[in-house]
Amino acid sequence: MKPEKVNLEEMPQAVHEEEIIALLSRYTKRMSDDGSEINDDAHAKEMESIHANLSRCPIFPIYVKYKDGKILTLNMLQNSVETAVDIIDNYIKNELDTKKKFDRHDIESLNKTKKILMGRIHQIRSCVNSYVQSIGTFHNLKTLRCHEGRDFNKQFENADLARRRKHNSLIESLQVFRKALNQVRNLSNEIDVSQNKLIMFSEKVLDNRDLIRDWAIAAYFHEQLQSIRDKMESR
Repeated sequence: MKPEKVNLEEMPQAVHEEEIIALLSRYTKRMSDDGSEINDDAHAKEMESIHANLSRCPIFPIYVKYKDGKILTLNMLQNSVETAVDIIDNYIKNELDTKKKFDRHDIESLNKTKKILMGRIHQIRSCVNSYVQSIGTFHNLKTLRCHEGRDFNKQFENADLARRRKHNSLIESLQVFRKALNQVRNLSNEIDVSQNKLIMFSEKVLDNRDLIRDWAIAAYFHEQLQSIRDKMESR
């Protein structure tokens, strides 16, 4: 039996993550500029196009796992912070209520940890957006340099440095988050709270830059698409 001939031109071509970033960026900007003029039909077609491209993207399997909550999400990190804050507050209350002499330095340290966690989750969200957008900028300059024949070397180098710097900032924020959450984990046994509610990346994952990159892109896609849906539903 002869193998069936396949017309490669008719097969869906792979779509790079950077192209989806650009699609989302353009659409969210249009929504900000003239959202009232985007009718339901136009919105449906735009979203269909975004999802069709996303399904052909190498990152799509990770995006699906993120969307389904099968890998760590930003909301899970937020929930970890809320649980950690409750643990710290309950521990401090117990210390003040039951001990005539308590370690003031210990309590000050825990309050500092609480502030770090509360601030860090916002920074992680910001770092995800900033880093993924820098990937899009880098890709755009790379495309211009290839097709327009102009000298984009300086801008390209700056964009590359910015992308790497923002990648480092995201990883650093996640590492600080992990360290602070580990401090709270040590208290969870004392007040009978499951450590399973304190979720974070392992050191092994944080050491893998490619994994963090893929996770950040999946998180960005999910957050942006959810934001678009929320805006359309509130109109």
